[in-house]
Amino acid sequence: MKKKTYDLIPFTKVSLLPLLLFIHNENVLAYSTVDALKSTPSNTSSPQSNPTSKLREAMTLYYNRQYRLALPILQEVAAKDTSTQVLFWLGRSAYETGQTTLAIETYQHILAREPTLSRVRLELAAAYVQANNKAAADVELKKIVTENPDTPLKQQIEQSIQASEQPQETGQRLFTAIRGSIGSEYDSNINVGPSIDVINLGTSGQTLTSKILDGWLLKFTMTGDSLYDFGKPNGFVWHNRIQFLHNEYPGSTNSNFNYTQTDAYTGLDYYGAKFKAKLPVGFIDRRFANEPLSRSYYFMPNLEINVLDKVDFALSYRYEHEDFIGTQYNALSNVSHTGTFGPRYKFEAFEAQHSLALFGIYSRRDASAARFSYNEWSVGPSYFGHYKTGTDVYLDVKYFDRNYDAPALLFEGKGNRLDNRYAITFSLSQTIKKYYFVSLNYSYTDNSSNAQLYTYDKNMVGLNFGTNLNF
Repeated sequence: MKKKTYDLIPFTKVSLLPLLLFIHNENVLAYSTVDALKSTPSNTSSPQSNPTSKLREAMTLYYNRQYRLALPILQEVAAKDTSTQVLFWLGRSAYETGQTTLAIETYQHILAREPTLSRVRLELAAAYVQANNKAAADVELKKIVTENPDTPLKQQIEQSIQASEQPQETGQRLFTAIRGSIGSEYDSNINVGPSIDVINLGTSGQTLTSKILDGWLLKFTMTGDSLYDFGKPNGFVWHNRIQFLHNEYPGSTNSNFNYTQTDAYTGLDYYGAKFKAKLPVGFIDRRFANEPLSRSYYFMPNLEINVLDKVDFALSYRYEHEDFIGTQYNALSNVSHTGTFGPRYKFEAFEAQHSLALFGIYSRRDASAARFSYNEWSVGPSYFGHYKTGTDVYLDVKYFDRNYDAPALLFEGKGNRLDNRYAITFSLSQTIKKYYFVSLNYSYTDNSSNAQLYTYDKNMVGLNFGTNLNF
């Protein structure tokens, strides 16, 4: 997404810092600098002599000013190609997306090898200003002055200063993406039936009998995203999303478990140099057995803070008010509060990008009936890997402990209902020809309860085909 940089350069009385107004002229930085670099001798081979599909993809994104998308690709390319041009593009993309530390380190690497590149030193000075290190920026600018920069550079600086005195326009851009899939899945326990066929209700001698339904379902998903970028490197993006899910169970009996959910939200995302925050508000419509089930609205602020070079810490809170439709479901209507927190470690290895997370979750639900109200906590690790082959791997393992406010219906003698659950989710996805993908999904749930009706296990496995479109 396009991110301008002039708002990052505050007014200062240091005499040399006005040279940083050079940054205002994006054409100078994006084109003239690169042209100069191309003509500069280098001890490393130029990527132009050995173009790769990865570099071509990165440069297409770079010159369209989609720096956030170009940055991870350039990091991958720079791991093998440390030519001045590649490092410059990497540093510039890092600067534009607010990753100031990476930008500074990259420019320093270039200048350690080729210290006479005044344009790169200007970029380094601007990065120091972005990091609020005015003293370091002053040092770099003094070096530029003592190096007696060439006449074209002086002219470009003067033009940039003149341009900066004119009203500046804020970059604005709209991005949209659509992801859809269709597939078939096998469900080993459609009706979430108990593990045993005959359940003893207690001292009365009464029993319940049950039967587990299994079978195949057709799964349809569709997600649409629209992002409006206000154009500042550390600033707001207006994010809109709609998600649609439908599980269709064939057969007269199994179709009673058809499920449809539509989730739409809108809100502001904020991207800072060391953190990002989101403030979405949304609405969910749920349907069960092809009939309206419930409607809810929610508010879900969340924050992700970069605490170390490769470590983020995530915090989120979700408020949801859900109203069930129909008098038979009145007892289920509820208000819930959910908090999520934990670290995420990101690293690169074996030519892939990896992410490891450990999240804890606490939730409180207040329903109309006490037997549907509960406190719940959960904890577990997750892994995500993106490989250069276009393969994505996801694995999530969680343990849940849920304590209800009252006994389950028909199980009053067992005391307040208590459930313990283990859940595993696995997904393997492969991108095909950039716009298409196929994914294999598996999930397993094992729920134990002091009310035997709610002791069950469930397996789901499926294969889905879909497409990704970006506009």
